[in-house]
Amino acid sequence: MAGIEQIKMSKSTSVIKSDDGKDIFQAYIMENETGEGAVSSCEMMDGVYVMYGDFNMESIGSEMEHSAKLFCLDYCYEGKLEWHLSDGLYFYQQAHDLYMDDRRHTNGSCFFPLRHYHSITVLFFLPNAQASLERHFDGFPVQISQLKKGFTDISYPYLIRNNPDLNRIFSDIKNAGEKNKQTYIKMKIIELLLYLDSISDLKIEAKNEYFYKSHVSKIKQIHELLTNDLEHHYTIEKLSQRFEMPISSMTSCFKGVYGNTVYAYTRGYRMEYAAKMLLQTDMSVVNIALAVGYANPSKFSAAFKQEIGLTPNEYKKRKAVPHIGVYHAE
Repeated sequence: MAGIEQIKMSKSTSVIKSDDGKDIFQAYIMENETGEGAVSSCEMMDGVYVMYGDFNMESIGSEMEHSAKLFCLDYCYEGKLEWHLSDGLYFYQQAHDLYMDDRRHTNGSCFFPLRHYHSITVLFFLPNAQASLERHFDGFPVQISQLKKGFTDISYPYLIRNNPDLNRIFSDIKNAGEKNKQTYIKMKIIELLLYLDSISDLKIEAKNEYFYKSHVSKIKQIHELLTNDLEHHYTIEKLSQRFEMPISSMTSCFKGVYGNTVYAYTRGYRMEYAAKMLLQTDMSVVNIALAVGYANPSKFSAAFKQEIGLTPNEYKKRKAVPHIGVYHAE
């Protein structure tokens, strides 16, 4: 599998081969102190791969490097990903964003602010991919090298946010049934390339927001303080003073990293943590309210119902125990 042979980010790899001995499927299993993740890769045709990523962890490093022969289309359908750019800036890809590059801008390290990230990547290894497409689809009009040049030969990564047409195409790839699956996904890849080729002429500007590494570092310290000390409430003003960060920069960067305002994120985190304690401990509702910063049980119950949809007592009666590691604010 020439197109992905340089990806060396797995501790455990399983391979499925075709009858002629060619690798057609590989699964990469990753694990570290922050959690675990997996990437499965299927070769749809020579030089064209579909990769499914599922990460339930805080961060991961990989050895995937820039290559002039790669064109990567990374679509996030759930979660959030922090990309570390080579010049020290950070930017964030969230649900329904498509990121296009050849890995020249990133340093290989990824951080998942919500501790989960689920994606589909369509990867083209040139020139194999072009030859395959022209062989499978006579008269195929899109030149992938030119498409790649239009979207990657710029100063910063190209990101298309929440495009309905792209959402539909990647949803179809994600939910493809087993019958004629490979042929169906091939047709969706063709549709994807044709669509990107049609919008490349429109010169749609990528509306990206970038954050300085020093700001992101402070925001992560603020997040650690807020989530490790649920009994106390911190005002925006106090946080700004404590971390020596202007309020406007702090609030903008926090929302950029964690997908919500400081207040909304913290309240949601508190309620998710309370939900975990309701189901996994014998603590009373009053004591749980105190543990997450509510001295008034009535206010806690009201906030819990608004966030979770049930009162604490109603929720406590549930038998299923959900996995709750962090508040998934999106």
